Amino acid sequence: MRFIDRSKLSPPAILFDKRAEDERRQVLAFIEQTYSKGGTRRVPRPDWLDADPGFRKEMAGLFNGLCAYCESPAGIEPEMVKSSGPGSSGMVRRHRPHALAQDEDGNTELLAYCWLMYDWDNLLWVCPECARRKGNLFFVEGKRGQPVMPIGELREVEQELLLDPCFHDPRAHLDFLPDGRVNWTSPQGHATTEVLDLNREDLVKARQKAVLDLAGALAADRAAAADGLLFDAALSAPDAHAGSATAAILAHAASRDLPQDGPEAFLSAFADLDAGARAEFVNALVGDTDMTLIRSVDFMPEPKLSILMDEITLPPKARPRSRIPDIRNLPNASKPITRVEIDNFKALRGIAFDLPASVTDSGQSPCMLLLGENATGKSSVLEAMALAVIGASEAAALDALLPGEDLSPAGLIHRPDMHDWATTAPDMRITLDFLDSDNPWTLTAQAGDTTFSGSQDCARVVLGYGPRRYFTSRRTRRLRAPAHRVRSLFDPMDMIANPIHWLSSLDEPQFFAAARALREVLMLSDDDDFERDDDPDTPGSIFIRQNGQRIAMKDMSVGYKSVIAMVSDIIRELLYHFDNLEYAAAVVFIDEIETHLHPRWKMRIMTLLRRAFPQVQFVVTTHDPLCLRGMYDGEVFVLQRAADTDRVEQVADLPSIRGMRAEQILTSEFFGLGSTDPETDARLARYNALAARIETLTEAERAELDRLRQALDEDMVIGSTLREQAYAEALKERVEKRSVAPTTAPSPRRAELKDRFSSLFDRKGGP
Repeated sequence: MRFIDRSKLSPPAILFDKRAEDERRQVLAFIEQTYSKGGTRRVPRPDWLDADPGFRKEMAGLFNGLCAYCESPAGIEPEMVKSSGPGSSGMVRRHRPHALAQDEDGNTELLAYCWLMYDWDNLLWVCPECARRKGNLFFVEGKRGQPVMPIGELREVEQELLLDPCFHDPRAHLDFLPDGRVNWTSPQGHATTEVLDLNREDLVKARQKAVLDLAGALAADRAAAADGLLFDAALSAPDAHAGSATAAILAHAASRDLPQDGPEAFLSAFADLDAGARAEFVNALVGDTDMTLIRSVDFMPEPKLSILMDEITLPPKARPRSRIPDIRNLPNASKPITRVEIDNFKALRGIAFDLPASVTDSGQSPCMLLLGENATGKSSVLEAMALAVIGASEAAALDALLPGEDLSPAGLIHRPDMHDWATTAPDMRITLDFLDSDNPWTLTAQAGDTTFSGSQDCARVVLGYGPRRYFTSRRTRRLRAPAHRVRSLFDPMDMIANPIHWLSSLDEPQFFAAARALREVLMLSDDDDFERDDDPDTPGSIFIRQNGQRIAMKDMSVGYKSVIAMVSDIIRELLYHFDNLEYAAAVVFIDEIETHLHPRWKMRIMTLLRRAFPQVQFVVTTHDPLCLRGMYDGEVFVLQRAADTDRVEQVADLPSIRGMRAEQILTSEFFGLGSTDPETDARLARYNALAARIETLTEAERAELDRLRQALDEDMVIGSTLREQAYAEALKERVEKRSVAPTTAPSPRRAELKDRFSSLFDRKGGP
């Protein structure tokens, strides 16, 4: 970390254009709306600004393509980074979060600090790693400020605990050592070191290398100074980690009674030393970096902070010991799954999936969607992953819950010969790798075992839903042990608890949090609302006010109620562990996500779920191409059975999913259909075969050719979009002087388009 003098930087002009000013007014209007209507709406997001290519380029340039927090390379694109080590694409982030700032106890405030999201003094350029670790964390010693306090006043009132590299001098709070480690010397340094994990292995090694590079420049008399940094004059500018390396060298100089109040003073004093003293200084500096690989750094004089990004702490709850997961003890609470290996589980002999560590929308967790024909093992992948996540102990409890299903190793281990059921594979293994974790989560068994071995405890907050997703209208007891939370994947008769009774009983903050998520899934506009009925004559009723109509949740369609029941069940579990849903983390398994959904909702369901629960990792299966909307490249996996071995395997080299139409998805490698209309294709093939030898056709074949021509002319829809189809219909009517009935019921929009094209033909004289 280095000090960045913001007064020497020119704020990007986009922050003061009309769009930015309009957005600021919307944020202020949102604050007023929250005070008047409650927190049922989510804070407006600045995504338009953060994704603007010109703004990103300007921010990267202002911060020299380096992360403001850790000095790692962070360019616009990895290959554009000027550094001696690997880089990653940087991103715009806010020192004070744009909403829901979280304190050390895990509590968040909806409005903090939304009024600063377009404030230049709050904007930083950071690497994905620091952005993910910091998230919405922002600790203060005093009382959190109120809207719409300016940053200067907030600093006085709050006494922030996280160092702002554009305001605080890191050298006043952190000790950078020549071996690459960081020690803290103040509460602010302590909090910052822990939250950002400034002693993570890659940073320690990178800082150590930066010190060695500067030592080499000193030995070769190439060292220079500018803007408070030392650098190799041969490179003409400071490189990655120059700030920490400079601090380490100045601290080393102080230990040898050399001036250390700035790089210029140090270089002047260093130059005055004789050759032997300079060599001794450099050799001692290099000797202090003699650590080629640092796997752990354990030198803290005090215990670590009670909360880290990967260890989310909530106030302790007075309850007896139980099987309910404690978020403080879940080792991978906020870490998504990045790799899955399944060996000899049911029909899966050996298969592995590599999931992306991040997606284009950096505010969302990477997800996983499985495609494939029936009996290709999609559901088995979900079951294997769910069992591994809940751990061996809960897997045994799940087996006991379902006496009709054998969920022991004997019932799940692969059997290579379907005609010899007694012969099994020698062992079974499921391995899950989590982001930033060196310890895989495993579930294992040997042939003949009655219980699983491997990781015993639950890895994350977990939920699972089978393809039917029935819900009950009765009040029911909802059990929270992991085995109960994934039971639906294995038990087709498992019921989702009634959400209406639960929603109506929530206290106000929790209801607001639930309403914010449900608004996203139900696609409610800002004028619509999700509300409880305060009428004593109808206690416990939940209503959706949309397009001027007020509809009771109990009166909605089965499809709507099915989705709301599942989403409410997810909300119910997450609110047990978190006080908001925008940053609540979990893994959720859903088999056949398209069940009960209208096509319009199928196209949006993954996008809506990810917006409602941005930090939840969804692992789903589907047969419907419309459900691939909302997925990113690398998140979709297609399973097939090899023709020669009958082994389940992945389809390799899938095309990019972004921007593909449903027809293209169906006929691509994702679904593998040669056509979406095989009957018409067969007619076309026969027609072409006959037409190719028209001179030699028999009378019967000529009659068949005429029938095929007439059938294709009348029935085949030309065009893959509504506009293309309307144009073709209008053209056909014009040429043949007759009305052509579409193959589907015409919509008002189709009729309007066709009339417009017909009028156009009339004006131009027709074809």
